[in-house]
Amino acid sequence: MINRLLCPLKTGFGDTHKLLNFDRSALALDAAIGGHGVAIAPTYMVESDLRSKKLVEFWVDPNPSGNGIYISWSKEHLGQTRITRIVDWIAFEFE
Repeated sequence: MINRLLCPLKTGFGDTHKLLNFDRSALALDAAIGGHGVAIAPTYMVESDLRSKKLVEFWVDPNPSGNGIYISWSKEHLGQTRITRIVDWIAFEFE
């Protein structure tokens, strides 16, 4: 996984944390609220945290097309059969 600071945000936190991965959105959101990075979650999960200013929405797609999805994985896994099978399965589900 490529880990780099894309832009300095005025959060008061520096780029000092290692990459964190969670298998539950709630854990990722708790980490983001605690200043440990960025979480990606559906709006319905963070509405109250946005209203209370615990979280800040820093990127919104103003015109989501609904015509596609993006799938990403680390360079180290490129070409691995198990990754290809998972990507093919996800793509099939969205056809």
